Amino acid sequence: MSLKMAEQIKESRQKEKEGEMAFAWFMLHGFKWEKVVDMDTEMMLGAAKKGNKFYHKDPASVMVPVLLTGSKDDPSIPGIEALYEELKSKSKKYSSFLFGKGGHMTMLTDCYNFSRAVIGYFFKKTD
Repeated sequence: MSLKMAEQIKESRQKEKEGEMAFAWFMLHGFKWEKVVDMDTEMMLGAAKKGNKFYHKDPASVMVPVLLTGSKDDPSIPGIEALYEELKSKSKKYSSFLFGKGGHMTMLTDCYNFSRAVIGYFFKKTD
C-alpha cells in the first residue's frame, strides 16, 4: 500500500467517524470501535511509511479460495480495482466481485446484491 493510499484511507475514516459508518463500526467492534479503527489506520500508515506492504505474508502463499468484494464507489479504498487485480495476479486462489454501487462496507450498503454474489460464489461449480 502506498503512503498516498494510506493517507486517503485515514482521511476518509476521519470523516466516516461522524457518519453512518460509526454505527457500523460499533456493531462490528463494540464500544471500543473507535480505538480499533484508529489502531488499524495507524498500522496501515506505519507500514506505508516504512515501505512495507499492507500484507503480513506474501499474498501468493494463500492456499484457500478467497473472494474479494467491494464497491467501485467506495471512498474508503481508493484504487480498489487495481488493488484486486494485483492480488489476483499473484494467485489463482483470488476471485473478485466489484459492485457498481454502494459504499463502504458493501455488505451493509448493498446487502441484497452482496449476499447474492457471495452465495453464488460458495455454490459455484469448482473444477
